[in-house]
Amino acid sequence: MREFGQALALDPNCPAGLYFLARTYSEQGRVQEAIGLLRKAIASAGREPKYLYALGNAYVQAGYRDEAQKILKELRQLSMKRYVDPSMIPLLAAKLKG
Repeated sequence: MREFGQALALDPNCPAGLYFLARTYSEQGRVQEAIGLLRKAIASAGREPKYLYALGNAYVQAGYRDEAQKILKELRQLSMKRYVDPSMIPLLAAKLKG
């Protein structure tokens, strides 16, 4: 985790650094912090499917089902225009059902 902090010290808007730190926070149960970092990564990098998927997962973890549903819809729409990892949509949909 120290490495992510160092990367973000050099560039506080580094999407990859924000993403990996957010994943670490999410695994630690620090979901609100993870959501904030993922929103910042998306603002910096654009609507990248990997970051959207991670945000959708964090929303599910936090109990924000409506927000996660919006992310799922966006991923479905994006998949018609560009490459989206084919596992993202069914995995997020399953988490929403669970």
